[in-house]
Amino acid sequence: MLAVVRAPRTVVTPVTRALALFALLACALWVALRAQAPPPVTPLDAPLTEFSSARAREHLAIIARRPHRMGSPAHDEVRRYIVEELERLGLAPEVQETSVVQERYLRFGFPARVATVKNVIARKKGSERGAGVLLMAHYDTRSMTPGAGDDGFGVATLLETARAIGAGPILRRDVIFVITDGEEPGLLGAKAFVEGHPAAKDAGIVLNFDARGDRGPVLMYQTSEGGAHLAAALARVAPRPIANALSQAAIRYMPNDSDLSEWIGRGGPHVDGMAFANIEGSEQYHAPTDDLAHMDERTLAHHGSYALPLARHFAGEALPLAKDDDAVYFGAGPFFVHYGAGAEWPLAIFGDVLFLVVVALAIQRRRARVLGLVWGLAIAVGGAVAAALVANAAWSIASHLHTEYAMLMAESAAMKRAWMVGLLLLGAALPLALQAVVRDRVKPIEIGLGGALMMAAVATSAAKFAPGGGGVFVWTLLGTLAPWLVLLFSRAESIAMRALAALAALPALLLVTPVIAFCFAAFGPDAAVVLAPLVATMVALLAPAVATLLAPDRRVLPSLAFVLAMTSLVVAHLTPAFDAATPRPTTLLHAIDADLGRAWWVSPELPDAWTSKALSGARRGELPAYFASATQSLLAASAPYDASVDAPSIEVTRDLRAESHALELRIAPSPGVEIIVVSIDRGVAWARIDGRSIAVNSGSLAFAYWAPPAGGVALAVGADGPLHIRVVAQRPGFPAAAGALLGARPEGTMPKSGMLPPWDEMLESDMTLVTRTFTL
Repeated sequence: MLAVVRAPRTVVTPVTRALALFALLACALWVALRAQAPPPVTPLDAPLTEFSSARAREHLAIIARRPHRMGSPAHDEVRRYIVEELERLGLAPEVQETSVVQERYLRFGFPARVATVKNVIARKKGSERGAGVLLMAHYDTRSMTPGAGDDGFGVATLLETARAIGAGPILRRDVIFVITDGEEPGLLGAKAFVEGHPAAKDAGIVLNFDARGDRGPVLMYQTSEGGAHLAAALARVAPRPIANALSQAAIRYMPNDSDLSEWIGRGGPHVDGMAFANIEGSEQYHAPTDDLAHMDERTLAHHGSYALPLARHFAGEALPLAKDDDAVYFGAGPFFVHYGAGAEWPLAIFGDVLFLVVVALAIQRRRARVLGLVWGLAIAVGGAVAAALVANAAWSIASHLHTEYAMLMAESAAMKRAWMVGLLLLGAALPLALQAVVRDRVKPIEIGLGGALMMAAVATSAAKFAPGGGGVFVWTLLGTLAPWLVLLFSRAESIAMRALAALAALPALLLVTPVIAFCFAAFGPDAAVVLAPLVATMVALLAPAVATLLAPDRRVLPSLAFVLAMTSLVVAHLTPAFDAATPRPTTLLHAIDADLGRAWWVSPELPDAWTSKALSGARRGELPAYFASATQSLLAASAPYDASVDAPSIEVTRDLRAESHALELRIAPSPGVEIIVVSIDRGVAWARIDGRSIAVNSGSLAFAYWAPPAGGVALAVGADGPLHIRVVAQRPGFPAAAGALLGARPEGTMPKSGMLPPWDEMLESDMTLVTRTFTL
């Protein structure tokens, strides 16, 4: 008699299953983050018809050699280089020199901004006449930054794109290159071009390139209204499109602008447009360290991967393009998802209905209980609330202990990353611990449905208040519920069913992780109070998968998350906020009142080893209020008065107050002045600067003029009686005698820009302010 021996059945232990699932989730997380990386660099010997980041870098090495603020000699040098390079490419560039008045920021309480801008414009003619493709970037910088990122990336991208287009066949439509001036003070060059240059009428679509850092992927972060066709073109043409309509939605609630705003904002011509920028490396933003040594060439390559293909694509289209619906778009791992916003609400409603169907089916098939669902929702909501409270408390304590965190944008990337990882892990540890505690009393599907209800609420709210931005949350919900629906119909557990349960955890990681990464890049650890509850919601949504991870020992995963969170927070606490790559920004100004014959050293910060040489005995409230908006909070100490420093002057060119109630003046800055701020407190009926009208508020007038011409600024005002006029002039550096007293700025520090507290361009460090009053 023969004996039949059966092979032993393979048993998959809970530990094996947990490790396999953990590996799957880790891979999904890696895929989600890796898909957001910029492309590799392209070499100097790349084909001539292709964009080469190495060739663009050669332009950047010259453009970002030193700071080139409007009105500085370096600014003129960069403009000459751009013109010469465009001429070398066979183009015929022109310089649009014109004055412009920008009043878009009056609603925020800022004075009008005025300048004489010098835009560089060149056109590569196509084979057909008609509207063309306009590529835009700006070449001016802030006072102390070489601007390798902002916006050397954009200018170098346009120059290399112009070269590559010229090396290829003639395109159907014109390609117009506009390299604007005066973007930093308030989109002045873009406004001047849109309002006053004939080529602006030839723009069928505008592509704007800018930066808010020196590395990271380049995002297409904004389109004109009705941009579904633009998102579709981006998906077809760009080799690595990275975008999320949440950024488009967020901009509607934020005061941030770019040159594209002059095209698609209030009062603009409303052409089609897209804006591109990288936002990582914000510690170099507007800083002396925004230079060639710190920039990532891969980011430059990513800029080019948009500019050249999109310019060629749209130059082959019939422009302007037909108007379309708004768009929903987002990244899903290596894929770019996009569709018309008309589907956003139906999909959100479908997600809500599918959620109700899954709940009903789970109850009907006895996979969930009503009371269990109540507990599941309570656990999901409680985890999210606890995550928000703990993240907020931890960051509040950290900000109190580290007062330098007020300058978070300028601080070490490693420190910020450690804080963010720690706060998010802390946000995950709390709901994980809750699920471990209730594991025997509340089913994973009940907690998961509580998380699904919260995700449905997020998706519906986003569809309502951030149109276009709800897509990533809707598809996270649908991608999780659909496998659950299949599992609820299954009767027996099989390997296929277990695999399907694991796959249900992937949508949240693939779709929501990039949102968290982008929010961190944009806002830093300040965003943790919002992102931590989002992480907690994801943990609740993934409860069925979490149950598998908890199965071997329910204490391991929450304990591991908590230990890693605390380790990261301790590392963050010990990591210096400033290091060799990110020096500490400090502020010291020299302020001179030419009327009183007095001078002060000024700073908004407590003295350090260097500034204490000037600020000995400094007190708050010593500085007259006319120097800056935050005068009472500034420290000021008397300084020796240097009468050799020239003050601004005013010449009355025509006094017609007796006949036509008009007074014409010429305000002349002294040599080297880069900004003048003019204020008249009362008595003004109307005003014109360089022949352009400017707003008057209840009889008072205030404006800031960037790069004032050496010949002076022509101001005409309507007035009956005498006027009291104050002029404050800003120039870089200190008077020679004062500078000699201080000596060289120590290593490890750098001048603070106006983009850091107290957020005032007239309080940028290493500047001299000179004021003088006139009664006319």
